[in-house]
Amino acid sequence: MVSVHRVHTHERDDMCSRAEMSNETIAQLSGRTSSLEEQYRFFQETRGYVRDLVECLNEKVGSQYSVSYHHHRHIV
Repeated sequence: MVSVHRVHTHERDDMCSRAEMSNETIAQLSGRTSSLEEQYRFFQETRGYVRDLVECLNEKVGSQYSVSYHHHRHIV
């Protein structure tokens, strides 16, 4: 009977210890959430900016190439 009590006490202490560690981990991760949200928003905005920039440059380079090609044909 004493050994069973000892086992149960050990299991209870172990569960309490794991619960405390889990609560500490939750608190740490909750503190990082806002920073991660800000970083995510920044990278999404940067991605959109780069996509728009690449699209714009592709249009400009394509039209510039066309103008240069036609100009070169008239000179030659």
